[in-house]
Amino acid sequence: MTLAALPAPLRERAQALPVTFERHPNAALRRDGIEPDTLGLFVGPEFGEEETTTSGTWPKAMKSYSATRYTLLTCTSWDTTSG
Repeated sequence: MTLAALPAPLRERAQALPVTFERHPNAALRRDGIEPDTLGLFVGPEFGEEETTTSGTWPKAMKSYSATRYTLLTCTSWDTTSG
């Protein structure tokens, strides 16, 4: 799915969402229980809950972990013969 395929209100919000690319979740996130093989993580209030959160919360952002995706892509065998 691409941004263009999203409904306009959601597309506008997704375009404003910062995305960072990191190799793995950092040590602080792992101490908080985020697994090292996590593919990505959304931080901040969920869409629709922005107005109900208090100040001091994390800003909205998406973290994408490239080493995990690379491992999945290079180590996964796709059997296309078994239909």
